[in-house]
Amino acid sequence: GYIGTVPRFIYHLRKANPGIVVVHWCLDTFPSFEKILALDVDAFLTNSRELNQVIFPSHGFQSWELLLAADTSVFRPNPDPSSEYAGVDIVYVGQYSPQKRHLRPMLRETAAFCASGRCNFAIYGNVWGSEWVRNDVGPEIMKHWRGVLPLDDIAELYSNAKIVLGTTMEKQEELGMVNN
Repeated sequence: GYIGTVPRFIYHLRKANPGIVVVHWCLDTFPSFEKILALDVDAFLTNSRELNQVIFPSHGFQSWELLLAADTSVFRPNPDPSSEYAGVDIVYVGQYSPQKRHLRPMLRETAAFCASGRCNFAIYGNVWGSEWVRNDVGPEIMKHWRGVLPLDDIAELYSNAKIVLGTTMEKQEELGMVNN
């Protein structure tokens, strides 16, 4: 996916390895198509049929459609009472973004539902600790943030949770992308 440091990272990769082939996995439209199309890459992977068949080829890029999937031998309901994630009933893993217009209302409803003690709600992800996010979402949501989830722990967390929340930005929906 795209973050602000991707262009600089690609620059340094190419500088250190002149013959390297760089493929960008385009899982969303953030921050814009213009910035994604401006990346110094040789090809794209995407989980959108429209991006693969229409948009990337029309801009001269080679691309492949690669749908996301989960390894069901790893990602499956498998509560482990000894896990540090035992007891997490509902979880959201992801970065906060105002572009995910359904995210804040969904998290607010979940936090309100769990406030009565009916369930344990946890949020993991980047950016949540910044002041602008704390101000935007409020304390009723922020009290559920538990920090950045170690990448190797995602299967364990998802396997212990009863409900995994996911959000998709409108542009992702329009392009047929499913990312959670």
